[in-house]
Amino acid sequence: MPYIEQEKRDQLDPLIGELAKVLTQNTLNGPSQGDYNYVITKLIHNYIEDCGLRYIHLNNAVGILECAKAEFIRTVVSPYEDEKRISNGCVSELDKNVQLRRYSQEFLNDLKKLGEMINKKDIEE
Repeated sequence: MPYIEQEKRDQLDPLIGELAKVLTQNTLNGPSQGDYNYVITKLIHNYIEDCGLRYIHLNNAVGILECAKAEFIRTVVSPYEDEKRISNGCVSELDKNVQLRRYSQEFLNDLKKLGEMINKKDIEE
């Protein structure tokens, strides 16, 4: 989970900002995927070198990468794709039906929570 305390962010963000500047200055068309891949790989290698070459640390490294990927998809990619689906339309009726069921279920869950809140308030009064 990338939601670390502000004190740690204050320490890391300037370093990350400097690294990002270096990455974008390296090419005319912006940073290359290879540059980012190198940085991420090097950070994971440093993690393993610091912790030791053991299965638990290798497993943790994979977990770090997978969780970062999952969080990026959840918070950046999925909302972007949802906006595009709304503006450009669904791919097929299957896509439309799956989305309709999902939104219907979310609506029902919201109604259920609202009902629980009302019931709780009635009990407290």
